[in-house]
Amino acid sequence: MIERSQDYNLINSILNTPELFATIAEDCNVTCGEFDTMESDSIYYLLAKEDDNVIGLFIVHPDSKISYEIHANILKKYRKDYSKKACDDVLVWIWDNIDTDKVNCNIPTLYQNVISRAKESGFVEEGVRTHSYLKNGEALDVMFLGVKRA
Repeated sequence: MIERSQDYNLINSILNTPELFATIAEDCNVTCGEFDTMESDSIYYLLAKEDDNVIGLFIVHPDSKISYEIHANILKKYRKDYSKKACDDVLVWIWDNIDTDKVNCNIPTLYQNVISRAKESGFVEEGVRTHSYLKNGEALDVMFLGVKRA
């Protein structure tokens, strides 16, 4: 189940979960526990739930006048069993609730499992931006993927 939330304390607690923060944070001056989300009505913070448990959070925000960008944040203990369903469910929610025909994501190429999961949910490769993500002091490439409303 996907549910929109504006409970910023809950949202921050999810994003500051150490094992999640380690995979989503680019090298920067913000450390785990210090990250604070931006509060805005134009940003959709979507909780993914299974059996009343929050299994993750999707952040969806305008990418341009006609498209939105999505960031998936599935908690580690739920990734194997629930990430595919959550990704599929969030796309249904977006098509039902947001006036857009295109959703984009940018995934560092070191996360091949996340790229594969996005493709399983219908995203297609649209290009690569080289040398554009800093992780552990190394400049990495980022893959662009997108999916259009069916």
